[in-house]
Amino acid sequence: ATVSVLYCCKEGESVCSFFPFKRKKKMMKVLLVLLLISLAIGEESNPEQPESYYWNEVTGESTWERPAEMGHISTDESHQGQKYWIVHGEPTWDAPADWAWRVVFDEGQQREFYRNDKLDSSVWEKPRCLGWKRLRTSDNSDYEE
Repeated sequence: ATVSVLYCCKEGESVCSFFPFKRKKKMMKVLLVLLLISLAIGEESNPEQPESYYWNEVTGESTWERPAEMGHISTDESHQGQKYWIVHGEPTWDAPADWAWRVVFDEGQQREFYRNDKLDSSVWEKPRCLGWKRLRTSDNSDYEE
């Protein structure tokens, strides 16, 4: 079988190569090497790439900007480590109702559920606002939030 592989060497340049493979294992090794090379080149060619991005495990969305529903952590001495939100351009310590979900452990079921006291609601499925994770662009590992 002949496999066509298109890969990028530098920004704006691409190379198309044809590799005759008789064994799938060897083809996979070559493709892995090409992938690793392209990742290394990609990191070097874009020094302004952000260090992290945000991904929502509930919806599959991703964004470079911190989602508003994640809130922010205060660095002010009087509120150090406290979470706040920006609503209509104004900071508030009080989470908007749609974002006020918290994780609760049900001892009887031996699993987590999600509670929103402002909406007087409990659900088993993780709400969208709790699905956001901050990931490193270099290795996709979670940051601590």
